[in-house]
Amino acid sequence: MNSFLVFMIIILIIILFLGVINPKVEMNKSTRLKVFLVWLFFAFIVTIIAIPKNNVRKSDIIEEASSLIENGEYSEAKRILLKVKEDNKYYIDAKGLIKKSDSLKMIDERAKIEAKEIEKETILKESIQNQIQYIDEFPDYSMYRGSIGLLEGEIGHFKDWGDLIRQGERSEDPEIQKLVKQFRPKVESIQIREFPLMRKEYAIVANKLMWENNIEVSSSGTGNKNITFTGGVFANNKNIKDFHNEISNVLRSFRFSKVNYKWYKGAEEYTSGDLYEGKDSDLVN
Repeated sequence: MNSFLVFMIIILIIILFLGVINPKVEMNKSTRLKVFLVWLFFAFIVTIIAIPKNNVRKSDIIEEASSLIENGEYSEAKRILLKVKEDNKYYIDAKGLIKKSDSLKMIDERAKIEAKEIEKETILKESIQNQIQYIDEFPDYSMYRGSIGLLEGEIGHFKDWGDLIRQGERSEDPEIQKLVKQFRPKVESIQIREFPLMRKEYAIVANKLMWENNIEVSSSGTGNKNITFTGGVFANNKNIKDFHNEISNVLRSFRFSKVNYKWYKGAEEYTSGDLYEGKDSDLVN
């Protein structure tokens, strides 16, 4: 209690003594009653002021925090509870609720993570099912012919399938693993069929595009795995190097295993280089 409040209490005692209790002061009963009522009013005010600010009623903070915790508003509940100081009689209750709030928050966060994982697994399962259905119902991939962009679009399609298969193989869900065992052979079979056709189509399209630069393009070998560029520009080794650096990644994406550079059709000596070393059935990354 601070000195101001002590002073006020002393003053109130003096007033009470002089105005009501002191027999030397002559007052009628009505006047004494008025003095006593005024004194009572100021005593009430002083009492209110004298109550410590941190002596918060339980209903004001503990019950409010409990309600917030029940509604899952853990951070707000903790913020309120931290206002309760050590000298407050509800301090132990507040500390207990803070621990409860932190514990429930952790459980809630774990539950949300698990729910997200379940949602992911559900989406993955549905995606694989949809792609299996797509493969079974739309076996024709001729729509990807006619341009380099369309051919690259088909490769992108294979990449999406590869990503789905890899995700499915990492899953511990038995249903997803079972679906992947159906899905992967279908994808591998399509790639084995499509990559040779894509390589042949790439050579045809590239030949048309490079015609105006006096460069002929052709594919050859089993599965059209070899590609040959023929033109006078390739008489210069620097031109071969620059051209190869620019186009090699594209050729690898179509899984050409070898590229040849000739400066004329009948050239017995020409420059060649190795490209993709895997199989057409390998999943696209």
